[in-house]
Amino acid sequence: MKTNRLVDNKKIEFYADALATALHDNGGKDDLVTAREQLRFIIRYMRTKPEFIAAVHDDSYAGDVKNGLIHNVFADFNPILLDVVGVMAERNDIDLISRVYRRFDEILSEKYDLVTVDVQTYVELNDDLRDLIKNKVKNELGKDAVLNERINKNMLGGIIMSVQGKRIDASVRAQLDRARIVLKKNNMEVKASD
Repeated sequence: MKTNRLVDNKKIEFYADALATALHDNGGKDDLVTAREQLRFIIRYMRTKPEFIAAVHDDSYAGDVKNGLIHNVFADFNPILLDVVGVMAERNDIDLISRVYRRFDEILSEKYDLVTVDVQTYVELNDDLRDLIKNKVKNELGKDAVLNERINKNMLGGIIMSVQGKRIDASVRAQLDRARIVLKKNNMEVKASD
């Protein structure tokens, strides 16, 4: 179905701003950060559950049924987040959810001077490393940082951080890959000089 980009952009702005304002008014920065992670989970869930997406897109279901589906599947999530996502499903705007998430993230930075740093490590961070990351972000971006930590047992070690769409990969695997590339390049240069 063809949509008007201007109309979509207005909807995205409305949903993201309404979500951020209601969350902040209700629970402050903690609710903003928690709902951000829950919204990311909903997006990942939707990408892996085609039967769920089919139900949300099914025109034979009334809007309130689609809204109820969102509330039932994600019952433990922030109720304000569920209300907004439920309305999106009800109004057949659920396909905008990834763009709403990106705009929501921008609003956190612009309106609330809050930057969420997604951090993946093999083991839990200690308080010193948390403070180091927060201080680095404060110095570089002039904003308070909230860490969204995740343990990733598939890593060999090191750390992977994402902030404002930029990824810093200091994992052991990435370092080994970079070393492998350098060694391969050097090996080819040695063979070429023979």
